[in-house]
Amino acid sequence: MKRFAFALWLSAISLNAYADSANCHQKANTPESIAATMDQALQLKQQLNSQPDPVVILVRQGQDMSSRHLTWSHAGYAMRQPNGDWRVYHNLNTCGTAESALYIQGLYEFLADDLVNQSIAVLRPRSDIATALQTLLHSAIKLNL
Repeated sequence: MKRFAFALWLSAISLNAYADSANCHQKANTPESIAATMDQALQLKQQLNSQPDPVVILVRQGQDMSSRHLTWSHAGYAMRQPNGDWRVYHNLNTCGTAESALYIQGLYEFLADDLVNQSIAVLRPRSDIATALQTLLHSAIKLNL
């Protein structure tokens, strides 16, 4: 029953995301917005580096979902790389379609979208789940399934 409820919830979230993917307007970046995003990415990296977690879940407000009583519109898995950098694995819809693709980006790119606000939440999975996520995210074959 829990799996069914989760699948139903995930479907509802997916439909909400598709409904808002038709907003294809892209705002031009200014030097100020680039600097603010770089600062936020640096602060996020420092926060992530202060914890031992190899994998975390990042959620952000890419779209205003308040009409659906939701706060977060997007999530991705951030994985610590051997060199200390972080890469975010997440799906993005092609604007105005139901098609999506996997993106692997740095923290700056993950934050550089025209977000509703700059709130980011970091969720820390249990160690067994983090280990399973690391295995999955390191496997190009599994990522493409």
